[in-house]
Amino acid sequence: MFADKAKDYGKSNAISDCIKLLNDTMDDLSMSQSVIQNLHGEYYGTGNRNADLKTWLSAAIENQYTCIEGFQGVQGLDKIKFINNLKSITLQISNILGMVSDVSFVETKGDNGNFQTRQWSSEKCLVSTFVVVAKDGSGNFTSIRDAVLSAPSKSKQKYTIYVKSGIYKENVEIKKDKWNLMLIGDGMDSTIITGDRSVIGSKHELRTFETATLSVSTNKSTFLGRPWRNCARTVFMQSYLGDTLTPEGWNPWNDKMRLDKLYYGEFKNFGPGANLDGRVKWPGYHVMNSSQAEIFTVAKFINGDLWLPSTGVTYARGLEAN
Repeated sequence: MFADKAKDYGKSNAISDCIKLLNDTMDDLSMSQSVIQNLHGEYYGTGNRNADLKTWLSAAIENQYTCIEGFQGVQGLDKIKFINNLKSITLQISNILGMVSDVSFVETKGDNGNFQTRQWSSEKCLVSTFVVVAKDGSGNFTSIRDAVLSAPSKSKQKYTIYVKSGIYKENVEIKKDKWNLMLIGDGMDSTIITGDRSVIGSKHELRTFETATLSVSTNKSTFLGRPWRNCARTVFMQSYLGDTLTPEGWNPWNDKMRLDKLYYGEFKNFGPGANLDGRVKWPGYHVMNSSQAEIFTVAKFINGDLWLPSTGVTYARGLEAN
């Protein structure tokens, strides 16, 4: 459909992004199908079928929205036809998600009392591979990116990457098929990953979702977030907020139409940027109490107690005590 306009960087990059996002959608739908077709058998997930289905189907919907956003500023009737097709896909997935919300899957337990999901047990998560990244060449790799690329896809065993101390200037992308991948370093002040990309001024017109880095330093003021679309949801809980944060805390997008349709929340943060006196007064902004914040904890929000213990990763399941 767009092949004759591949020299248009904006269009070709939008197409490339959509291909990637559609592949991700196929993967999300495949995972969802495995749960629905095997209601009482094993599947790869957290053990909470409702939560897993909602997560995968919601991700599939979001992929379509992100794809459509990439075509802003791209002209042509072919674009309209393409976007309409995407909207049709989104509608169908939304209908499935609506049905999932109305159905409660009853989990059956085996003889050992565990849910009949594919268990991420310590026996199945033994470290099968351990590689080292070192800038001086003393390890298996000199870049984190190469180490990540070397990891097998959809592995059922751990692949551990130890990154020695140093400053690694690179943009690291860990694709969703890199399962059970663990990165460890020599500490937050010793192993540092830094990088930069920008949507503006790039030869290839990068899209915003491609620009993320793992470490950012700035001497300018910043915000906790701003709503791109309806139903945006972001919370900061019991976190250190530095002095680069503006007193308002949050920033509107190009209009104020979304401010009653979002959920932005803060709960017992600390540091020079945590003072709430100057915060925005939007309908969708909340200074949360403990019961509201509990919804966003590891145990509740990602069902962490069902799958994290077997990984050996230390985590805080709930809110920290005062």
